[in-house]
Amino acid sequence: MKWTARVAITVSMAGAALVVIAPNASAATRFVGAGQSIQAAVNRASAGDAIVVSGTHAENVVINKDNIRLIGVGATLVPPAKAAPNLCADPSDPTGAPGICVVGDLTFPDPNGPPNVVRAVQGVSVSGFTVQGFKGDGIFVFGAQDTAVWGNRLINDGEYGVFANTSSGTTVAFNVTSNASEAGIYIGDSPQANALVFRNETFGNGWGIFVRDAEHGVIESNHIWGNCIGVLVLADAPGPAGAFTIHGNLINDNSKACAANDEEGQPPLSGIGIALPGSHDVSITGNWFAHNVAGGPSAFNGAVAMVTLPADPGGPTPSSPKNNTVANNVFTTNGLDIFSDGTGSGNVLSPNACSKSTPASICAPTS
Repeated sequence: MKWTARVAITVSMAGAALVVIAPNASAATRFVGAGQSIQAAVNRASAGDAIVVSGTHAENVVINKDNIRLIGVGATLVPPAKAAPNLCADPSDPTGAPGICVVGDLTFPDPNGPPNVVRAVQGVSVSGFTVQGFKGDGIFVFGAQDTAVWGNRLINDGEYGVFANTSSGTTVAFNVTSNASEAGIYIGDSPQANALVFRNETFGNGWGIFVRDAEHGVIESNHIWGNCIGVLVLADAPGPAGAFTIHGNLINDNSKACAANDEEGQPPLSGIGIALPGSHDVSITGNWFAHNVAGGPSAFNGAVAMVTLPADPGGPTPSSPKNNTVANNVFTTNGLDIFSDGTGSGNVLSPNACSKSTPASICAPTS
């Protein structure tokens, strides 16, 4: 991922509640067993149909119809020997196609720029799948409204476990996401994201949960561990990012070391529970941070770290953190509990049950 530049999206021609999508009275239920094609069932389906899948399937699937419910029952999706060209695959590298893609209707006014969404696909849900080993993303959501991704296992996918971009009302709940090279769960480029990230377990990724240039959402009751950064809320060009509530999460042992990547402008990072580079109006309350200790070099540290990133040469001026609240959290045996580089304004960093901070006054006992 680009640390200080906008993500390049490749989409080509060729106390929270889970969103429940009610079936249409006239909807059909279709069954797909081992050896049958999930995509063929999606192609035959009408808006509102349920597609129940069992067995192991080597294919990549695209959903562009409203209110489709894709339901796995002991279902596993693995990469095909040859990926099918589709809206979510780069024609120059179709092997990077995601396992499951939920995508609206798009136009491409600039071949080198992001697409325009002319119709958001509505009300799709994907549940009960193990999606593993894809070179790209496990589940990819783009140009969608009120998508529910729940009860899935996204394992060993090459970039992101769940990737939601240019979408609103996305619910990501009760999933396990692990060993993605980028983020286990991503919410990006959505000024009205209204996202819910609830009761997931995300571990062994670069970032457990990554919010980038997106606003409005809730991250609650997740177990986030073993990543380089547990939660990253990043504002960069074009930004901004924030207005998220991060509450009631267990954020521990995020000691994986991510090396510097000069090509992408990424510094070395490790030992960070939540990072707020330039974000605004993020509320961090009622979380437990434990054993977040750097396992390698890191540009900054802290179970919670609030910073302004250095500017890229010739790039836009980075945002400073503003109006964020870190209060009523518990910090236990972290390398550093709270770090602030002193930039920004309107940030509240107490009270918390913490002992080690930079500056030291953040965690100093009050008389």
